[in-house]
Amino acid sequence: MEEQDDLFAEEMKGTAEMAGQVEASQSSPQSKELAVDIHVKENGLIFDNLREIKRQVLEQVNDEIAKVNPDNVDEAKKLITKVNKIIDDIETKRKAVGKEYNKPYETLCDYIKTIKAEVATLIVPLRESVDKAEEERLKIRRAKIDQAIIDRLNADDAKACSDIILSCTWFKDKRWENSSVTVKKVVSEIDTKITQVVGEIEQLDLMGDGSITIAVVDKYKQSGSLVESLRYRHDLEDAERSRQERLKKAEEERLAEQQRKEQAEAERLDALNQQNEEEGERKAIQEESGAFAQDQEETVTIGTDKVPKFMAPNPVEQKVEELVDTAFRVRATMAKIDSLKQFMKENGILYGPVKDR
Repeated sequence: MEEQDDLFAEEMKGTAEMAGQVEASQSSPQSKELAVDIHVKENGLIFDNLREIKRQVLEQVNDEIAKVNPDNVDEAKKLITKVNKIIDDIETKRKAVGKEYNKPYETLCDYIKTIKAEVATLIVPLRESVDKAEEERLKIRRAKIDQAIIDRLNADDAKACSDIILSCTWFKDKRWENSSVTVKKVVSEIDTKITQVVGEIEQLDLMGDGSITIAVVDKYKQSGSLVESLRYRHDLEDAERSRQERLKKAEEERLAEQQRKEQAEAERLDALNQQNEEEGERKAIQEESGAFAQDQEETVTIGTDKVPKFMAPNPVEQKVEELVDTAFRVRATMAKIDSLKQFMKENGILYGPVKDR
């Protein structure tokens, strides 16, 4: 330490004077105050040199300006460049002088740092003792705070909300741990705060178990703000309503598409059944006509006047009607078609398949 003192005194020599004195406080004789006064003396030689530099620079610049033709732009530019170079040189020297001039101050700062470090080392045991006592005091105070909260939550109006309140990290006020706040005041503030939180939980309707309620509970635990949590619930409910509406619309569209497909399939099957029925009827008529023709005693030739035996007139009848051919398509139920065939048989009407002409 003494070597550092000598080095410091050498650095400050000729630049500044430091006078230190210890004064006893009138109000507290046990305390001592260190008064440090620093007086920086003006060095006349330095300021005389500065005045001489200023005179020389201004004189040189004025002489150069007098030599320049103001109307000659090139000469004016060269002069400006030359003057700027002079100013740059002065600025460079100023920085060099400033660096040397600041060395004593930097030495002072380093010296003060060593004082602070040694003082901090001296009070380490005291600080450890104080920290230990404060830790023990905080332990006792926090236990009293926790017990006061539990006692208040056991009341009928707060039991249902105890889990939510105990999980809110913002519920406890750090100010309650200060020794300046009495335990009685802490208990009173806990009672008031729990009453307030219970009312806010009722407004938020946080006692359910739906997904929105769970999300709002988490939001309230984080923020502790009734307004913010109410706004959050409103946004979630709006989002859920929109989601349900989208799902409903999608389901309606799905059902409509399903009905459309079912209707199209039903129509396709009806058409197919109708086609199959027509094909069956056509084949049945053909088969029936073929069987009838085979039952006849002779072949009937369309377009001739020869009359089959079964259609020959009685001997007593002299009038013979002319036979004609006609082709037509019949579409009806099978029962009606059977009736038609029976009618033609009973009335001696020949029928058979229509050949392409």
